[in-house]
Amino acid sequence: MWAAGDCVESVQRLSGQRVVVALGTHANKQGRVIGVNIGGGYATFPGVIGTAVTKVCELEVARTGLSAAEADTGYRYVTASVDSTTRAGYFPAIWNEMGVDEILGLDLSYAPPFAPVWDPVLIAARKAFDAVEADTHT
Repeated sequence: MWAAGDCVESVQRLSGQRVVVALGTHANKQGRVIGVNIGGGYATFPGVIGTAVTKVCELEVARTGLSAAEADTGYRYVTASVDSTTRAGYFPAIWNEMGVDEILGLDLSYAPPFAPVWDPVLIAARKAFDAVEADTHT
């Protein structure tokens, strides 16, 4: 039996706690994991960081990581607020020497005013991963 999306718990990668995060990005990634496994492959869902974004009129708000309340369960923490633009001019994955398999697991924010459920970076990483896999099996 398999389950994904809004009805499952995920592991919060920073705290290790089980959390419910009802976001389309996670549901889609979890669904893909199920499909790979049902198809005879092996895949796992790496968990979530807690990235979320929303927009109310002109106010745009985002978060990632643990909130102060979540971190106040035994972690030493600091908080920061940033005023910035919402459109990135670049994506630093190659700079961080990430492989496409690592990019596929990125916890990117999703909200209709900002991006589609499948971020173009994730789509490109999926295509690159599939091409590498096909090349290694020829």
